[in-house]
Amino acid sequence: MRPATHDVLVAVQLVAAAGHALPGGPRLPLPAAWRRPARLAGAALLVAGTGVAVTSATQLGRDLTPRPRPRDGAVLRTDGPYALSRHPLYAGLLAASAGAVLVRGRVTTALSAAVLATVLHVKAGEEDRLLAERFGPAWRAWADRVPRLVGVPGRRP
Repeated sequence: MRPATHDVLVAVQLVAAAGHALPGGPRLPLPAAWRRPARLAGAALLVAGTGVAVTSATQLGRDLTPRPRPRDGAVLRTDGPYALSRHPLYAGLLAASAGAVLVRGRVTTALSAAVLATVLHVKAGEEDRLLAERFGPAWRAWADRVPRLVGVPGRRP
């Protein structure tokens, strides 16, 4: 993937994230009895996901970049949230995004979340490829024991 494509991914990610705040729009077809529990679960996901994303970004410090290509001189992070997920920042963003869908209960938010999930899936794959190139066996050993987002370890391209 070319660096210009990385810039397109970042732009689409920003637009999708901004789309979560679009006013109005049709409501998701949830039964009335589910709306309040969905909002409460959504608020919990929004807070927890934001916390995971902020913690993960903070751990990266100066190595944080919106593009999938790691900065020159970046080190492979395998501790903290990176011991549980190869892309905990993305996992946090996805959890927060799902929470926003439940809190807002809007079709536009769900569509924005779907676009964001797609972009983050593509970015995670590209980032894994670039990290594997840069860090070789150290990345492979980490990828064998840590899942891409959450779930089963060892699943990698």
